[in-house]
Amino acid sequence: MKFDKVSETFSERKEKGSIKESLISAEEVLNEITEIAMHKLDMYTDEDGNQPFDIDDEKVEALSQSIEENGQLEPIIVRKKDGRYQILSGHHRYLALKSITAKYALATVVDVSDLKAYMIVCESNIHHAAPPPSKLCKIFLRYRAAGKEEKLTADQLAKMFGISREQMYRIIAMDTLTTPMQELVDAGLISTNSIKQLRTLTPDQQDTLADYVYNEDKKLNKAKCDKVVDLFTTNANATVEDIDDCLNSDDKEKEPATNYNAMKKMSKEQLADYIFANMERFKSSADILSFLCEKGKI
Repeated sequence: MKFDKVSETFSERKEKGSIKESLISAEEVLNEITEIAMHKLDMYTDEDGNQPFDIDDEKVEALSQSIEENGQLEPIIVRKKDGRYQILSGHHRYLALKSITAKYALATVVDVSDLKAYMIVCESNIHHAAPPPSKLCKIFLRYRAAGKEEKLTADQLAKMFGISREQMYRIIAMDTLTTPMQELVDAGLISTNSIKQLRTLTPDQQDTLADYVYNEDKKLNKAKCDKVVDLFTTNANATVEDIDDCLNSDDKEKEPATNYNAMKKMSKEQLADYIFANMERFKSSADILSFLCEKGKI
């Protein structure tokens, strides 16, 4: 799967305006703009204590310089939680303010559900850049887990991200891949179209395939991944060398001496050099003469 549709959807979301305009209703806004002491602010974490977003240090540094010169131009979005304020959007601005030892941050305070809070955090991250497949997988899983409570269907969730149900479930299946395999999918070295097939492999088999891809640094399309899955079906303990033989068997079977298209392009001198260097490929002088006659070289 290519993420063109997803990326286009992200671009469309950017054009629609801010997170506040696209996700938060007027009824959910408790305070449009207020000052909140920095020591009362907490960065968002999910139920597992993880941050579902990436921090770009260069962006933080650029924002720090901008805020020092022009002040904070856009408020962060927060919600009250356990007597403090949890940041939903504006983590880069918060870190920039923190780096210049600001005492207060301009903020919009909202009252939203846990799922809505998570959506705001994810959408805020998406506004900056399309997340890699592994991160999108976690977003889908979190949304789907809350789907019953929020009455969010699979079709609606897929539509939110501008992709099909099949594409969404393909990405969700990444959760069954080992970390090295997920990293390879994120890097574009493993086709996302192969995720459902690759999840049938055991963790050890996935790690063996990951070792092969890391060593070769070659992208595996769906056809090649299917061949590897078939290999492990017949040989559960296949090695990196077995995978290499499996994926390159077709090339190895094509002997240069029978590659007629390539030979036709050779000059007589090139053919002579080839024959001399690969004499063992011919059983007799008659083989050489027959070969040259067939190629129209003599």
